[in-house]
Amino acid sequence: MIRFCKLVKAFLLSLYAVTSVAPFWTPLQPYASWLQLAVMVLITIHLIEFLLLPVLREKPKQHMIPTLLYGFGHWLPLRTKKTT
Repeated sequence: MIRFCKLVKAFLLSLYAVTSVAPFWTPLQPYASWLQLAVMVLITIHLIEFLLLPVLREKPKQHMIPTLLYGFGHWLPLRTKKTT
């Protein structure tokens, strides 16, 4: 499961990076609009998650930017089980 999460994280980070350079890089220019659409869908999903999860968990609303940063920070150092 941890490998899957790391793969998803790596894929999303590479998607964000490729999308940011796609309009300026000739081989990716034909796909720039599709990549931007995919990133906008992901951001929309995160926004819906941000708005609905506090309601479902009955927690007070937080700010969007810290929530997104927490998401990146959460996926970044995925804990691995230590065997002793």
